[in-house]
Amino acid sequence: MDNLTVYTFKSWVNELIRFTKHYTIEFISGCPDNKMKGLTPKRERVCRFCGRNNTQTKFNKIAHTIPQLLGNKHLVSDDECDICNSLFSSYENDLTNFLGLIRTISGVKAKENIPKFTSNDGALVAKYGEFDGLSDCVKIEQSNFEKKVFEINDELGRAEIRFLKNPYTPIKVYKAFLKIALAVIPKEYMKYYQESVRLLFENRYDEVLSELFKVVHYQLPLEYSDKKPSCFIFRKLDDNEKCVTHIFYLRYLNNVYEFIIPLHSEDLKHGLYRGGNKVVVPMCPPLLFSMPKDDSICGVNMKDLSSNIRLKEEEKIEFDFPPNLISSTICINPKTGEVTDHIFDPNDIVAMLLAPGGSKINLPNN
Repeated sequence: MDNLTVYTFKSWVNELIRFTKHYTIEFISGCPDNKMKGLTPKRERVCRFCGRNNTQTKFNKIAHTIPQLLGNKHLVSDDECDICNSLFSSYENDLTNFLGLIRTISGVKAKENIPKFTSNDGALVAKYGEFDGLSDCVKIEQSNFEKKVFEINDELGRAEIRFLKNPYTPIKVYKAFLKIALAVIPKEYMKYYQESVRLLFENRYDEVLSELFKVVHYQLPLEYSDKKPSCFIFRKLDDNEKCVTHIFYLRYLNNVYEFIIPLHSEDLKHGLYRGGNKVVVPMCPPLLFSMPKDDSICGVNMKDLSSNIRLKEEEKIEFDFPPNLISSTICINPKTGEVTDHIFDPNDIVAMLLAPGGSKINLPNN
């Protein structure tokens, strides 16, 4: 990785410099465009998670290294057995609900289709497709009018969509992320992460371990969105330094999820998890492979995924538009093309159509 050049946003340069004093990129994994070749024959396979071979379990299912729900189609594992695959798939259900509406807005296929989204209370429904003659659009509708979904401030040029996510259990979301990290990391490292693997199978929880179940979430501007997910694994530069050996970085659309890969055997020897000590490490800011065009704002927050309690969480999506844009618009009858003198009231909005830039609605000539 010595010849790899990466960039970040101007406001994060100091954090990147600080991070690279302690860590370097050791491994990058992307999603191929076609089916993988050269996989280990089933009769020779050994599961990297449970250690069972083909005489003790089966390897009939296609095991995706990065879940299909994130847009991965062809990156698969030949060392994940069917029993482990079934368990990890149950965690992916919680990951799906955790991600919420973004999977529909992104237009990325999960398996065969782009998923429809319905909020937990049924107040909002979002579909991807062709609407009003426009392709590749997302239609977001309010289907239950007892709860307000759309909030428009024309004077400030700010729009909000509020909805209730479908319930998820945070610790299962964490396990879904951790499984990706342990599936991506080179297999020779798995012998150092047996305690980390145990976290996937056991319901272990205490104050020390709960500090590990946290994920940093960066949200990049939409123009920096990638259709295919990718992963980075960072390794500390000095093996004797008392900081975690590996940090995992997952890029999904315009989102980055980053966390330490916990309980490496050498980290345990260094006493990083003893006595209730918090594991504090510098985290890598969002990485770009080309110089950003401007100093775009990138949101960041810490997701605590240590809870076993199933959550019903409200989510808010915000976007900006030119102030007073709505007050300067005209009203057109979409069926006849007639311009009317109706005054548009943002409170009357019952649906929004998100269309690609440059899209035009075909209206009747009048």
